[in-house]
Amino acid sequence: MRVLFCVSLLVANTVAACIQGWGNDYFEMRRSTGPEPVDYGLLRDTWHTNPENRLEEFADWYIATMASASDNERRWLEREHAAIRHILTGNYDEAIAMLLAMEADYPGQYAVASTLGTAYELAGDNRRALQWISEGMSRDPESHGGTEWLHVKILEAKIAMESDPTYLASHPIVPYPPESEPGLMLVDGVQDDTPDAEVMDALFYQLKERMLFVKPEDPVVGDLLYSFSRLEQDRGSESGQAGLLKLARAYGHETARAEMPTLATRSMGFAQSPGFLAGLVFVGLGMVLLRKLRSW
Repeated sequence: MRVLFCVSLLVANTVAACIQGWGNDYFEMRRSTGPEPVDYGLLRDTWHTNPENRLEEFADWYIATMASASDNERRWLEREHAAIRHILTGNYDEAIAMLLAMEADYPGQYAVASTLGTAYELAGDNRRALQWISEGMSRDPESHGGTEWLHVKILEAKIAMESDPTYLASHPIVPYPPESEPGLMLVDGVQDDTPDAEVMDALFYQLKERMLFVKPEDPVVGDLLYSFSRLEQDRGSESGQAGLLKLARAYGHETARAEMPTLATRSMGFAQSPGFLAGLVFVGLGMVLLRKLRSW
């Protein structure tokens, strides 16, 4: 049976990606043109979105898909639709029960394994989440544009944090170099001649999904955002770095908070800039000239 629903919901925003074809188009574009400065505004918008706001969008897709589905596909979609609605509304235990029943009836389906992993993680069971996300990867290694390796690393870090809450302070999920090193392999098996294009793609995709459900403050999201900001800095994208650093700060990342300049510091830096000083001179000369003209 072909599976119509491309759900691996790390969070519900995946539904929107599947409906609109955003996921595949995004990765094809990135691979053909190389990484562009990150649009951190999309991540900010996701942070400010409530998961239940996706229900109407999801329902529209579901109705349209059901219209052309076979009887077998309709039965599948009805059950998956109910499980995902539970995820979107925070009823994770109900979703897990439904998905386990689907796994028994339709063994080996990628969508069930991936969505189960998501539901378990949102319910706080990181070990079962890791088991099912890993199973989903084995069923479809190219899922989510090949970025699920990062989901696995996130879950491994969360499990380590259960016994060591300070784990991320010395073990960032995505390590970053102090200086640019072309071709540096930050993650096993992921390497690119441009600054870590595959790693940055994975960070953007996984964060855009995760931030729908995970709101500030959260150490894992803060850690990912901070690593992303360092990679943007590493390739000279100042606007991307600043936006990501601001988001990392909102999610409670201590180093990001320390690095964000205060208002007083920014004002002092602006006042000391050559442009500001030249402007003061120009204004002063203008005022002198205006007074002389009036005296004439």
